[in-house]
Amino acid sequence: MKAAAPPAPSPAATGVCAQCGAPATKQCGGCKRYNVQTYYCCQGHQKENWGTHKVACGAKAAAAPSPTVIAAAEGGAAAAAEGTYAKCARCLQPCNAHGGGPCRVPHPVHLREDMGSSFGPGGAQSFFQCGACGGEYTVKTAGELSRITEGPRHCFDGTHSSTPLALSDERRVVPNTVHLSSGPNLQREIDALPEDVVTLIVTSTGDGYDENSVLKLRSALPRLESLQLVDVSFAEIHLTPALTPNVKKLRMQNIGDSCVLNVVLPKLREVTIHYFRPEDCEWTEWGASARIDAMLAAATKLRSFDAYKLWVGSLSFTGNSLESVVIHRSDGLESLKIWAPNLQNLVLRACYALTVLDFLVSHPMESLLPSNHVTPPLAVVTANSRLGVQAKRSLRNHPTAVKAPKQFSGMPTEGMFAAMNFGGGASGDNSDWGESDGE
Repeated sequence: MKAAAPPAPSPAATGVCAQCGAPATKQCGGCKRYNVQTYYCCQGHQKENWGTHKVACGAKAAAAPSPTVIAAAEGGAAAAAEGTYAKCARCLQPCNAHGGGPCRVPHPVHLREDMGSSFGPGGAQSFFQCGACGGEYTVKTAGELSRITEGPRHCFDGTHSSTPLALSDERRVVPNTVHLSSGPNLQREIDALPEDVVTLIVTSTGDGYDENSVLKLRSALPRLESLQLVDVSFAEIHLTPALTPNVKKLRMQNIGDSCVLNVVLPKLREVTIHYFRPEDCEWTEWGASARIDAMLAAATKLRSFDAYKLWVGSLSFTGNSLESVVIHRSDGLESLKIWAPNLQNLVLRACYALTVLDFLVSHPMESLLPSNHVTPPLAVVTANSRLGVQAKRSLRNHPTAVKAPKQFSGMPTEGMFAAMNFGGGASGDNSDWGESDGE
């Protein structure tokens, strides 16, 4: 069969053809679903390469039983003659799959930090910093097309590696990772998720936010460990031991205030909640949210909690493993109760109404602590917050609480809001809890 001729190099090319090594823009659909970048210059070359590629396509790259990828018989005499190929530990493709070309790894979506966005006639621009390589890059979205316009196009661009990478090196393709974007087919894509997904990211395409979304996440994903739902509104989110028993890391941002949240995850380690005002807290004492309370009560192994504009009236934490609690701009938070004998970091930034702060002195979980347990130093930030008399007293009476060296003064408007709404003495550091409260 006559080989299809590759097209001329194009300045828009974002990869190299896995068959011939020429610049290419067409991605393998199976690989793209699992955040694996495999490119082809034309459909003909994709068909010719299928015999070799199918044993390492998408999820199969993670399921390969050894560091070698066996060339399938359908690959023809040339593939059979080459025998086995060492699999790249970084991009999960055969080391010579790109004709000896470079190993290219995209910026891991689950590790990127959102640095803001802008909108204009030409589309939306989103700014990110890669948590793996540290590079800052800009993604421009116009319609369904997104591309990096500024900054490094890849997290890693170099030579393949057939030897294991250092655990600290996150510049790699993470197997069984799925990234879905908002759009008319999102519910169907969520319902079709394979059960072997380990990391799931659902994000907005930047084309607007649908407050009336009827999206529901209630899939059985027994291997799921990390979940990020960012700037996509949901009607229901169900994460339970029966559906997602192994989730350890959860990030929810702009999921919609009317979302019915059913999160009971005993193995949860890290929680991030940004921009959420649960509707069920509007008619309860202290403005408590039963859904948030149930999530925190079940997460007895929680290590870190980060909230920005989580508008609830009360929060309660109980866990021997909890080390860090960050609460920023929870404007109506009035009551905070904590049992966390290993807490080392407490940030209360721009909390304008906190009157009750209780560090519980005993709890049934105390029996699980080692007999020689020592309470670690607790660094406290109270920048731009208004603390009530009882809250200040609790901080002063805590056996190891100290003012954090850096108080993070924050946005100037936060101090202004504190002073305008609650009188003077609440702006700037506002770490006067260690001094007289005027009693």
